[in-house]
Order: sequence, then structure tokens, then C-alpha cells
Amino acid sequence: MFQRKLHNWQNAGLIDSETANKIIEYESQNSKPYGLWAVIALGALAIGLGFISLIAANWDALEGVTKLAIHFTLLIGIAGWLFWPNKKPSKILDHLLFRDAILFIFGALGLTFFGHLGQVYQTSSPLWQPLLLWLILFLPIFLLLGRGWLSALAWIIIIYGTSSDYLQWYERANDNIPDALVAVLLSICAMITAIAAFVRGFGERINYWRQVEQIALISLVIMVGFFHLAAETSINGSEPSLINVALLQFTIFGFASAIIYFSGHIEDDRDAKSRQGCTIIVISAAISNILAALNAGEYAVFSALIFMGFWAVIALASLTANWRTIFQLSVAVIAVRLIILSFQLASDLLGSGIGLILCGLLALAVAWIAVRFSKKYAPEKNITEKNMKGEER
Repeated sequence: MFQRKLHNWQNAGLIDSETANKIIEYESQNSKPYGLWAVIALGALAIGLGFISLIAANWDALEGVTKLAIHFTLLIGIAGWLFWPNKKPSKILDHLLFRDAILFIFGALGLTFFGHLGQVYQTSSPLWQPLLLWLILFLPIFLLLGRGWLSALAWIIIIYGTSSDYLQWYERANDNIPDALVAVLLSICAMITAIAAFVRGFGERINYWRQVEQIALISLVIMVGFFHLAAETSINGSEPSLINVALLQFTIFGFASAIIYFSGHIEDDRDAKSRQGCTIIVISAAISNILAALNAGEYAVFSALIFMGFWAVIALASLTANWRTIFQLSVAVIAVRLIILSFQLASDLLGSGIGLILCGLLALAVAWIAVRFSKKYAPEKNITEKNMKGEER
């Protein structure tokens, strides 16, 4: 495919024959055997399904201890492969995505092992307890061996699931939930962002910790959205007090933003801009939560303005850090929220055709303005950016 394109480019005078030959030589030396990987994957999948079928066919006839032994043996086998020293280098087996996929499967088997253990011995416990045990046993392995977004996303989701279920369990078991507990659990995303930025500053597996930082920052933005929704639908601030939680979060977020800002390589201009943008988002998240809590259950217009203001700050941070996609997303979110606000304000008119027509015209106008604004002010694509695909430092 690419050779035909090279031929067309050469005929069009865009490149000469020497350049075309260099490109062909480079691609031949750095080509990836996707076809071979696909065949190996299909073979491994067939073997795995065969073993599963053999075990499943006789699963009910096996003793509980035998089932656990099979499960535990799989865990030990994968762990041995992950930690086995002096393995012969392999372009496929040592590939970033392949190793992360194996690590993800290892974590999934470890998580299901606890459920299997409870099934065999007829025990039960709150969900957060086995999740916490998984974090104690498996999180160090993920932090040590993780290289890609798949393994990063796995343990971050487990942390969020543990904190969320613990909060619900505590609420059922106790009449009052301490505001500090709620604030800490809702601020885990900010703390993970700060830790990732701090570790990345040491230069170890920079890409991996950058992905952890990005996932945690996205989670923080989503959590802010849920906080705003809770505040907007609140009647009297609800319990625990939203304002107390927001103030405590402000302290945690402020400490996290300081760590983010002062971590990293000072001499790297791109990294410095990225840290500045991340710091702006974390601080604005804390401030917007306080404003949303102060307006809890009150004015829909103010709630919308606070929410859109937060995303406007994200757009500003994107300009600072040269995040083109995030800037365009911010403009789109503001446009959608503005359209929703128009429907909220025109709720009395929506029963008539005029109200529907006006809201529809406003929606089209906002969408058109958002597209034009995004195209005009979005940061330029950085086509000279280095391809940093999984290098390990």
C-alpha cells in the first residue's frame, strides 16, 4: 500500500527516487508483524478456549479445593512469566501491549480468585474488602511492571471502586458520614494525578506515568461534573454538607496542584507547559466545587455558569499546554451545556411550537459558533512532536 503511494508521490515530483528508497528501507526494517501477531493470538486463543472447555466440561465434578488449585496455578504461572529473569528477547512477547495485556489478565485472575474463594467456602464480605486486598497484593506488581494505559486503567478503576463501595458501606453502617472521609475519597483522583506527576519527574517510565496522570486528570474532571450535578439537584445542601466537603477538597487539591507544578523537568518547555495546564485544571476544579456547593439547590443559571466557567478554564489550560483535542472538547461541552440551559429556561414555552422552534434555532446557532470558535482558536497540531511510544528510561 505505502509503496504505491510512494510511487504516486514520486511521479508527482514530491519526492525523489533516493528518498523513496530510504523510506522503503526504513519501513522494511521497522515493520511490525501484525499478521504474525494475529496468527499467534488466534492460536493462543484456541488453546486457551480448549483448556477452558476441558475444565468447564468437568467443573462440577471437581472439588472446591481442586478448583482453587487450578485457579492459583494459573496465577503462579503468569506471575512466573512476568518476573522470570533473562528471558530471550522477543519482538512480540516483549511488546508493550502484549505485556500489559498479560499483566491485565493476571490482575483479573487475582480479582476473581477472591470471589472464587468466597464461593467455595461460602463466605461473604463487602465488596470493598476483597478490592482492598487486591490493592495490597497486586498494586505493587502493577506499579512495578506496568508500561501502558491498559494496566494503568486497571488499578485506577480498582481504587475508585474500592473507595466508592467503602463510602456506600459506611453510609449504610453509620448514621453520619464524616465530611473529611467523603472529601478524601472524592479527592483520590487529584492525589493520583499528583503522585504520577511527582514520579514522572524522576524520569522513570515517563510515558507510563504520563498516562496515569492523564487518566486520573480525566477522572477528576468527571468527578467535578458529578459534584456539580449533586449540588444542582440538592435541596438543602444534603448530608454530608457539600460546602464542608468542597472546602476540605480545596485543601487537598491545592496540595496536589503544588506537587504537580513543582514536579518534572524544568528545562523541558513542553513538560513545563503541560504541568501548568494540569495545575490550572486542578485548582479550578476545587474552586468550582466550592461555588457549586454555595449555590446548591438554588439557581439553575448560576449552576450552568459555574459549570461552563470550569470548562472555560480547561480550555484556557489547553491553550497553555497546547492540547488541541482538549480545547475542542471544552468548547463542545460548553456549547452542549448552553443548549441544555436554554431548554431549562424555556421549560414554560416548550409546550408550544414557538418555544421548541426557538430552542432548536438556538441549539443550531450555538453549535455553529462552537465549531467556528474551535477552528479559529484551537492550538495547532504539533506534527514535529517526537513519537514517544513506550520508551523506558
